[in-house]
Amino acid sequence: MLSKYAIDKIKSAELLSKSLESILTGTNIRVNPKNNKFESYGDGLIDDDFFIGNVFTNYAENIVVDNSNSYILSLPKKGIYSVTSSNKKCINTPNKNGTLVFPANKVTYGSPSENVEDYEIFIHKDTINNIIDTNWKTWNSNFKPPKR
Repeated sequence: MLSKYAIDKIKSAELLSKSLESILTGTNIRVNPKNNKFESYGDGLIDDDFFIGNVFTNYAENIVVDNSNSYILSLPKKGIYSVTSSNKKCINTPNKNGTLVFPANKVTYGSPSENVEDYEIFIHKDTINNIIDTNWKTWNSNFKPPKR
């Protein structure tokens, strides 16, 4: 995996949706702004179906991810936001907790805070499964240990 360092500044919810969809391939993403002050800044390492970096989002009402086939880890540094997946809701709070979301039909990030800053990691399920298979060999349920 040969990653590139990227810096992005976006002032349109539609452009942020498209940017996220380019990383989280196969998903449909809708970013809904609170008002016309919406903006997002991001910087980090990016590759096919992978991102790790800092993201600053201002004045987003919510972000809805449909048909996610990626693992999404978010760790807040500033601001509070909720994450709802599989009808379970978690409130992310700086220095207290973050969220790891597994591939899901629908994930909603809602933000009562006007400004959110967090660390984010996106990795496609096939990418992580290949890494695990290559480095650690995943458990096979048909495996039978040899007799001693």
